[in-house]
Amino acid sequence: MKTFAYALIAALALGATQSAVAERAKPSQPTAPTLKVEPHKAKPDLVVVQAVRGPDYPGGVGRIYIVYKNIGPVAAGKSTGLATHDNNVGCGTYMAVPPLAPGAVSGHTIKYCKDVPTGTRIRVIADVQKKVDESKENNNRRFFNW
Repeated sequence: MKTFAYALIAALALGATQSAVAERAKPSQPTAPTLKVEPHKAKPDLVVVQAVRGPDYPGGVGRIYIVYKNIGPVAAGKSTGLATHDNNVGCGTYMAVPPLAPGAVSGHTIKYCKDVPTGTRIRVIADVQKKVDESKENNNRRFFNW
């Protein structure tokens, strides 16, 4: 009976050893990398919704009506707009644009250049100095012909 008991203990010990060796021999499971995803930060988005020539001031000085709008979901700080010849030759007029709440507009009537040739392409830009961190920076321009 002792022999049987020793044989049984030896078999159990051998089985436990083989199980431990098999467990160590398994390839390690890679852990998935932890990706830190930043939440989407809402930003303002300034656009020029209207830019048209008005009647000239006395002496041939041009007049432009401009409407800027914040189409983004959060408020935009103050910025600077610009009306200029599309080829940057000629004059340009800067204007202060006040802070705009979401959906708010800011209208401006500005003096432009004197004696602008008919057909001149005029470019109006919102946030020309890029002081407002916007969701889209490629929709800040509007063009019209004088």
